[in-house]
Amino acid sequence: MTLLTLATIGLGALNPTYVRPYQTGLGQLVLLGLGAMFVALLVWIRQLTAPVQVPRFLNGSGERSPAGAPR
Repeated sequence: MTLLTLATIGLGALNPTYVRPYQTGLGQLVLLGLGAMFVALLVWIRQLTAPVQVPRFLNGSGERSPAGAPR
C-alpha cells in the first residue's frame, strides 16, 4: 500500500498540472490533511494486524496463578 502511494505521489510530482493546486496556502493545508490521514491509516492497519496477547499460564516463579488473582 505504501509503495503504491509513493509511486502515485512520484508520478504526480512529475506532472506540474497535477501539483499546481498544492502550491497555494489552502493546497498546503489540504496536503497536510491528506498526509495526516495516510499516517493515521497506517497506524490503524498496524493495530489491526498486531497479535493478541494471551495471558500467561505460569507466573514468574513457575507456579500456577490462583484463580481470580490479578495478572
